[in-house]
Amino acid sequence: MKKPSAKKFARLWDNLISYTEGDCLIDFYLVARRPGPKVIFLAGLTDPMTLWDYFNNGFIDTIYLDGTNLHFISKFPSAVQTIIRSYKTRFEKQERGLFIKMHSSYPIFDEDSQLLVPSTTFANMGISNDSKPTRDDPPHEVPTQDHLIFALAGVYLA
Repeated sequence: MKKPSAKKFARLWDNLISYTEGDCLIDFYLVARRPGPKVIFLAGLTDPMTLWDYFNNGFIDTIYLDGTNLHFISKFPSAVQTIIRSYKTRFEKQERGLFIKMHSSYPIFDEDSQLLVPSTTFANMGISNDSKPTRDDPPHEVPTQDHLIFALAGVYLA
């Protein structure tokens, strides 16, 4: 499993703070959360690497699954894939899709861009009520070290 890099984290952060309404056509949209920007991934996502990159860097708020195509989780660890597939099988008679709600920190890097603490994620799954959060405007600041540490603490204290 590939570790997050400071370069990729910065690129994804830049994508989020320069997010526009036109970007909502790429199967995700931005929501503002206390630790910083996060994204909602919709069921139509076709690129597993995009989903993995955002997850690996702590940027996912929620993933919505329609249950018919789980190919986009193929970059996740096999244990996580098994859990998602088992949950889907157990509840596949439901006409609504599933969701995975994430509570994630951002990775923390030192001054030399070396990874100190990877993203930490707690997640819960459920049956979607088909009501999705509204889109938010992106923040326009670059995260500080304190910001990233606050996000990590928030995962454990929330």
